[in-house]
Amino acid sequence: MSQVVIYQEAAGEIPEQPRARSGLLRRLWEGLGIPHLLDRLGVSKYSGLTADALLFVYALFGIVSARSIQHLIVLAGNDALLQKLLLVLDRLNDKALRYLLKRIEPDTYRAFLGETIHVLQDDPRMASRPDGVTIGDDTIEFKSGAKMPGIQVLFKASEGRYNLGYAIPSTHYADDEKDYPLLFDIRRRSEAEERAVAQERERQALGLDLRKTSDYLRWVDHQIAQGEEPVLAVLKAARFNGTAVKGVEERDVPWLGISPRNRVYLDAQGKQVAAKQLLRRRMNERVCLQLPDSGRYVLVEEGQVTGVGDVLFLITQEVASGERTLFVVRHQEVEQALALLDTYLSWEQAEIETKLHQMVELLTQARTYGIQSETASLDRWYYVSWFILEVLAAGYQRVVVPDRADRHYLYQGQEMTGAQIRATLSPDDFEPAVYKGKKCRLASRIVEHEELGRVKLVFVEEFNKKDQPTRCYGLMCTDPDYPDELVYRAHKLRWKIEEGYREMRQHHGFGAFHSRDWNAIYGHLTFVFLSLLLTIAIRRFNRRIATQTLGWIKEHYLNAVVELQEVADALIVRFSQGFLQQFGLFQLVPGIGYVDW
Repeated sequence: MSQVVIYQEAAGEIPEQPRARSGLLRRLWEGLGIPHLLDRLGVSKYSGLTADALLFVYALFGIVSARSIQHLIVLAGNDALLQKLLLVLDRLNDKALRYLLKRIEPDTYRAFLGETIHVLQDDPRMASRPDGVTIGDDTIEFKSGAKMPGIQVLFKASEGRYNLGYAIPSTHYADDEKDYPLLFDIRRRSEAEERAVAQERERQALGLDLRKTSDYLRWVDHQIAQGEEPVLAVLKAARFNGTAVKGVEERDVPWLGISPRNRVYLDAQGKQVAAKQLLRRRMNERVCLQLPDSGRYVLVEEGQVTGVGDVLFLITQEVASGERTLFVVRHQEVEQALALLDTYLSWEQAEIETKLHQMVELLTQARTYGIQSETASLDRWYYVSWFILEVLAAGYQRVVVPDRADRHYLYQGQEMTGAQIRATLSPDDFEPAVYKGKKCRLASRIVEHEELGRVKLVFVEEFNKKDQPTRCYGLMCTDPDYPDELVYRAHKLRWKIEEGYREMRQHHGFGAFHSRDWNAIYGHLTFVFLSLLLTIAIRRFNRRIATQTLGWIKEHYLNAVVELQEVADALIVRFSQGFLQQFGLFQLVPGIGYVDW
């Protein structure tokens, strides 16, 4: 007869077995001198608890897979080893932790993360190298809290949708042996955006619904009365109609219409033409004008809009993405019409440049904190001349970015795009190459860029295991003497930052912030980056777990079961014989931390 098994509810909380994670992380924390660093940065006690203890608990957020600060407090309270390490843990509460995060400014968080990176550069297992690559990119984290500070409506291309959230530019280091996150920032609104937000609050206070033409014209009157006459009235969706156009023209305000795709107009011959037909017009360099700063082609056609009269249709196409938009302006000289369009596009560009300036600052700070890589690798979006020149001025020897369709070069006495230069090559111009087992063929040409000077274009053909071509693209490198295969390597290493974002989202609580305080949000993201950085350091410091994934290290190595014993002047943490024989403990900087078992 089988044994009777009875299942019952426990009388109280079931104590978690002692785990190694807080002890291992604490030893690394102390070995890197983080408590002294916090003192040096002026991060002191709060509510009777040391900043070191509070922030160390927060550093466990990703390690213990906490969902919130409250959940972290519960998990910390159940951590038997942590209770022995931090004797003040019984006084820990979420209020003290939240208030400390709010008291620390973003500049201090950046210095804290940067100085930790700097200390790690002293260990050859984590030190950056000149042949490494500093990567720059940004990611978007959607959030639902409309009242969260600095939150914006953003478009996430990978999901194909708009939502409230934060754009987070960051940097990452990579070479052929290792990679780890560096510094980050949260995209801030430009001055123009801040004014727009203030105006939106003012409109809401006045009870004006800008979807209504009458309310929109009352808003224009309000702005004029306040001495803030609009430079340009942007009329879109239902607001683009004859009444709105007449109203702004009576007020001597220039206007620009953004046409919905379902509108029907009259062309120059008086025939009906739908907006979607205009957007399908054939566009090429022969018939289009180019707006060089915006990377757009513009096709200009005459026509009429019911209730408005004679107009110019400005059909624009982004050269890089192929996306088209139909703008409408009053019939006038083409130069004046393009000036209105340029005014509107310059507002969009101002938003983009805010993030570019932040990236320059992040790349500059990476060098300040000891990152030795001479190459910066970025996405196509960052192929902006002034930005690249500033990155080079920060001390990088070269910048590698994918080529863009709207960039022109002087080659063999002619102005040509990268695609046109690629068309002049023959199959014999390409040389076979291999990177990490993947086959490709490379060819290059030295060309002249109007603002960047002599640069190299490297043309890439990638193949699958069956030697079938999969991708063809071009790369631009500001250093014409840099070997083709190293340009390609720098571009492929850029993917490491995407892997870092994925790791932080899956294992380190990247999106688990819901605060309405800017400092607290910045602090949470700081410890997400720090958590990944320290986990990578533990892997690098123990050669026997070097091939394991970071998720495995977090779940199995850091989560190892231990025994605790207190003696007169010490706390003994015992690991199983099997664990020590198979993995051992990580070794810190020689002379500072553990020795290898």
